[in-house]
Amino acid sequence: MIIGIRGVGKTVLLKKIKKEIENDYLTCYVDLSATSGYQMGELTEMGIILHFYECWMEACKEKNFTTIFKKVKKYFKTKNFGLREIIDIQGIPIPVPKSEDDYKKLSQFVLELPQIIYEEHKNKIKGSILIIDEFQVLKDLGDRLDTFLWFLRSVIQNQKHTAYVFSGSINSRDSIIEKIAGKDGAFGGRMLNIEIYPFSEETVKNYLNEKLPSLNLDERGFERFYKCANGIPFYLNTFAKLLQKNVQLNDSKVKEEFKKTLPFIAFNTSMELVNFT
Repeated sequence: MIIGIRGVGKTVLLKKIKKEIENDYLTCYVDLSATSGYQMGELTEMGIILHFYECWMEACKEKNFTTIFKKVKKYFKTKNFGLREIIDIQGIPIPVPKSEDDYKKLSQFVLELPQIIYEEHKNKIKGSILIIDEFQVLKDLGDRLDTFLWFLRSVIQNQKHTAYVFSGSINSRDSIIEKIAGKDGAFGGRMLNIEIYPFSEETVKNYLNEKLPSLNLDERGFERFYKCANGIPFYLNTFAKLLQKNVQLNDSKVKEEFKKTLPFIAFNTSMELVNFT
């Protein structure tokens, strides 16, 4: 589990890790805030599972593991699923369930997919990794959250070649952490917990000296700059790019510049949130 406030760099870190390991592993990145159910304010367990499925299929397509598509089609046709139809989207078979009553069978199959894929392609990959980003949106399940988490645990706890990474824009005191990784939570004692913190002042100084040496901040100017950006990489980068270059900036000058650029920073922040959702 990786947590931290929004803008601190969790998604950037995860995508960098994904890029570095994707040659050896089948890696699947899922942004839960991008599910159609969440966008419409109607997040459901079925919607989440279908989102997992589509992401696994897309990951297989990128790896050219298209033989799994035939097995998937056969499984859907031979098992007792209440499927309205199986549609084909760019070569990927997508099941369309008739009702929520089919949730348990379909979800169990989808959650077992990474293990099935590994068994078929273990000469090409070391395992499968599912990255679940923005997991805090699971709170929209309300009273059904505990049931969903414990079902998820029951299916995946014996998988030997699949790893799961939960990432969320929350702080360490959020209630959902207890439900997932607390001692009485679904994954209690089975999860490594990492919190990503904002940059320290020393880190920011080194970062600016390396990436933007033309930015000339005196001591008080730097203190004000750090306070305005709060050590959050997204704000640091945005604000630093807008400041005057090759001009010494003191405390009052940084405050003046911050007030002038605040509408632009706010606009870019809102666009970043739109990109997340």
